Amino acid sequence: LQKALRRSEALVEYQCSRMIQMQASTVLTQLENQEKKKGKGKDQNKRLHGDGMPRLLTSDEFYAVVEQATEQREKDAAAKEARSGQMDKYRKDLAHWKAEEDARAARNEAKTEAWRKAVADFKAGKELAKERNERWNGGKQQVRGPL
Repeated sequence: LQKALRRSEALVEYQCSRMIQMQASTVLTQLENQEKKKGKGKDQNKRLHGDGMPRLLTSDEFYAVVEQATEQREKDAAAKEARSGQMDKYRKDLAHWKAEEDARAARNEAKTEAWRKAVADFKAGKELAKERNERWNGGKQQVRGPL
């Protein structure tokens, strides 16, 4: 009876581990398929009729479909070129803004540094007057103004 119980427990353990392996395999396959879909991107299908049936290539209907597909490709290429031009303009504007921003930051840093020097001079003068036991008539400590 003990042997049968051990065999049955071993079988259950094996089945459980096998089930986990199959689930893991399924999850990995799903993830792989998702990555493939993401990697494909937007492929342009150049087939006009992809159903596998033969077509008469000189018929008026097929010729019209070919013309329409050609026009669509030209429109897409023109739109892509326009977007490229807009992106170039954006990059130039961004570079100009970045240069102005860096100049503004440098001006603000110079103002802040001048203020820090004035505060340090004020504190040094105040400490000197304190050491000499003199009254400090240096005025108020300078306040940093707007940047």
